Amino acid sequence: MALTMTGKIRRYPFKATQAPPQPAMTKISLRTRILEYLRKQEGFCNGGELEKLAFENGFKGSNASRRLRELHEDKLIERNDTLDKKRTVWYRATKPKEVIKYYVPKLNKEITKSIW
Repeated sequence: MALTMTGKIRRYPFKATQAPPQPAMTKISLRTRILEYLRKQEGFCNGGELEKLAFENGFKGSNASRRLRELHEDKLIERNDTLDKKRTVWYRATKPKEVIKYYVPKLNKEITKSIW
């Protein structure tokens, strides 16, 4: 129980010896979002499209450019600025190091897993 500003008693749904439940931190980093987005794409993706992705998730476009440069330095994505004559940069995820395929008899399904 807790006393509110108006003097009323508020009952909590947990015992006094327990800590109140904390909200889960589900904010995914921009770096992870960009990498997952690029891995889902088939080919190259325009840098402007990735800046829009950042903006839609509450980040600045310049932050996306910075994360793309970091991912390129870490060799997780490829960068190409010669695809068109405009001043745009194109990105794509590097190919996985290994692709594992295995069969699950109970599901009667083949599952593919990529190791990056």
